[in-house]
Amino acid sequence: MGANVVDYLQATRDNPCWGENGAGVNCVDAQGQWILYGIINRGSFLCAGKYATSTMIQSHLDWIKKTIEAKELA
Repeated sequence: MGANVVDYLQATRDNPCWGENGAGVNCVDAQGQWILYGIINRGSFLCAGKYATSTMIQSHLDWIKKTIEAKELA
């Protein structure tokens, strides 16, 4: 998905529900390590949908690192 900011997720078990915005989307990378892949934007109001959207962390990683470093130095 390259530089896309929004990613579409297909739930395999439980779909994110209304109110879970901001929750992490975690997955296992090629080395078997759990990573934070994205942040939930929207899930189904009744938790019955099969899809959700998330913001991809990788697209914002430089900003996240700079913000964390700035706060640590403050």
